[in-house]
Amino acid sequence: MQLTATPAPPPSASRAPIVATTPTSSESVLRDAPFRDGKEPRSGARPNASDYIDEVRDLLSLATARYSVSIYTINAFPHTAQQREFVVCAWNEVGAAQARPVPWKLSDRMIAAVRVSLIFDLETGTKSRFAEHRFLDTAIVTAFFWNQKTGIGYEYASYFNPMPEPAIAFILTVIHAHLLEWSTGQRVQDQFTETSNSGFYTGFSKDLRRVGVSNETASVNIRRRLFERTFRAGGGLAMTPTVTQVSSSTMAAAVAELAERSGLTDSEGEEEDELETEEQS
Repeated sequence: MQLTATPAPPPSASRAPIVATTPTSSESVLRDAPFRDGKEPRSGARPNASDYIDEVRDLLSLATARYSVSIYTINAFPHTAQQREFVVCAWNEVGAAQARPVPWKLSDRMIAAVRVSLIFDLETGTKSRFAEHRFLDTAIVTAFFWNQKTGIGYEYASYFNPMPEPAIAFILTVIHAHLLEWSTGQRVQDQFTETSNSGFYTGFSKDLRRVGVSNETASVNIRRRLFERTFRAGGGLAMTPTVTQVSSSTMAAAVAELAERSGLTDSEGEEEDELETEEQS
């Protein structure tokens, strides 16, 4: 089954421009972002990152990825004000990570261009512990860890460890939407909209919190293991690399030996080795 999930878009370009808070110095003045080829899109055209020059387009693409993290981990169906908050936060974070200060204002048209369109291809499963069935792992890998280089869960791993309850609620909502498509025995494809799904998302969120609050320690551990399993299942390496060291006695012997050397010649120590060999023979 395949479902295109599109969270409610950011607000339309009807408000005054927002100035991002990634500025440079007290004398800096943020400028309007230039359109591609200097041509402003026609009135009524849907805002798109490709409307702008390459530098701005790339920044908006990065901001879109960061915005989606907030959708997954905080609220899948944010109200208008929170959408703006998510986008501005994403733009500022992306700007702060650049080698040089970003000189562009974040306009309402740019906010509207930061959209999220997700494709999921899931299989069915059976019941198990609430929100712990391994089918959930499959869905999370599909949504967040589909590619080691571009998967949002790899790009922003710290936001998914432990796996946030809102992210789990989002995945459960998508699964529920898939099931509804097949409720008649034949698939009736539908769009994943806030109107149709926000109630289920809210309900799943409350259920997860109700379970989690009963034993916070266990909940965090279960969600951390969920992150680790799905992170690895998508092909990710261990989050904490294993460090291998020699034994303490070997290290002490090496330190003592080094204290007697100058390190000026390659043959240093060879005479002592030869004497020791002769004594043994």
